[in-house]
Amino acid sequence: MAETTIVAQTAMLAAYAQNGHVKEAKELFNSMPRTSFVSWNAMVTAYAQNGHPREALELFHSMVLHGERPDEMTFSSILLASSHNGMADRGWSYFASMVPDYCVRPGRDHFYCMVDAFGRAGRLAEAMELAERMPFEADVVVWRSLLGACRTSRDVETGALIAHKLFEADPGDSVAYTILAGMFATAGMKDEEAKVMKLMEQNCDNKNHQVSQPRLLE
Repeated sequence: MAETTIVAQTAMLAAYAQNGHVKEAKELFNSMPRTSFVSWNAMVTAYAQNGHPREALELFHSMVLHGERPDEMTFSSILLASSHNGMADRGWSYFASMVPDYCVRPGRDHFYCMVDAFGRAGRLAEAMELAERMPFEADVVVWRSLLGACRTSRDVETGALIAHKLFEADPGDSVAYTILAGMFATAGMKDEEAKVMKLMEQNCDNKNHQVSQPRLLE
């Protein structure tokens, strides 16, 4: 097959993957007489980002057996797949193998995926520990993810701690106030819910430049 045809097929596969056309991407991938690292990566990503985590992980192992070395993008995809499939331990195994087995240094996305994986699994202490030990400062994306995990796990105490971190980063973060107020409401903590709603009214008003510092669960 002409090299130009292989390049064209790989480009089409990547386009299918980016647009969520998993069935078409799979059919094209399986029909390719010769695959490349790019085509393997595109197919793993297509599965991971479109609700097929098990297929993504299976294809990753086939990719490695085929002799292709995963890169940063590959690991982002399989860590995402592990997180969304409730496989935090398996995700951690992949994460821990990045440097010694593949010489790939974990980046921000990889750490974030693992924090999310622990959070989704209800392992909030591990998620918090990893978020605080990352080689860079966690941003609102991480803390919002963990706050959502606290809501799912109904862990009000940890949720309040995480909300404080969000309020310190952005006192006008209405999403954090809303989630925390909902957690207090679900727990029947009406006084704390009222405090949060009052703080949200004060701090999320663009005309109000004097920020009130939240003091909750005291």
